[in-house]
Formats: sequence, structure tokens, C-alpha cells
Amino acid sequence: MEYESVIGCGNIEVCDDTDSKRRGLQAIMRNYAPEEKFEFTHSELVRVIVLRLDVMQITGKQLKSAVKQP
Repeated sequence: MEYESVIGCGNIEVCDDTDSKRRGLQAIMRNYAPEEKFEFTHSELVRVIVLRLDVMQITGKQLKSAVKQP
């Protein structure tokens, strides 16, 4: 089995204002669909909670199989 993982430790902050929520959601969506532009209405932004992680430490690991099966 192949795997990759990343773990970040730090401080979590709730984004209270709609501008920081919008920026956070747009950053997440760029990860999944970089060619798309996403807009969020005010009513959508007030109903969602966005958390920001200020990373203090990050670690990762990866295991890739040495032999690939055809």
C-alpha cells in the first residue's frame, strides 16, 4: 500500500469576518479546481465556520512501493 500524510500542529483561530472566510474558502477551492473561480454570497458566508491553522510544526511521511505490479 502506498500512502502520504502530513500533520500540522499550531494554533487554531476562528475566522469571524466575511472577508477572511471568503479568502479561506477560495484557497481551499483552488486546491480542488484551480481553473474555476468561486464566489460566495453573504448569506453563505455567515452560515459557515472557517478555521485557520497557524502552523508551528509540520511533519510528514510517505511510503511508496519499491516494486510496481503491472
